[in-house]
Amino acid sequence: MRNVARVEPQASAELHVDPMVIEVLAQRLNWTITEPVTMETFWRGVAQLGGHLGRRGDGPPGWKTIWRGWQYLDDLVTGARLYAAALTGQRIQGERDLRLSAVLNDGFH
Repeated sequence: MRNVARVEPQASAELHVDPMVIEVLAQRLNWTITEPVTMETFWRGVAQLGGHLGRRGDGPPGWKTIWRGWQYLDDLVTGARLYAAALTGQRIQGERDLRLSAVLNDGFH
């Protein structure tokens, strides 16, 4: 996915990421979504969760920053899925049903 963001930064993130993940990221970062989120915007948001400040002189986020943001986003999405399941009275079968690796469209784990 990170390579897609580099090669096609304007590609829609919904082609590669579950829309719920995008929604959780947008809620956490207080984004107002008026148009589809691009891959570049998605990864910058993940990097921001990992501590990247995004100032002009900072350069692109590194793997460690992205990984920290990804782990945090994974925790947020897991919580959102558990909350949604609790509201509807559904039972979650296993941890695999909750984690981001289970919902990604391009096999990034």
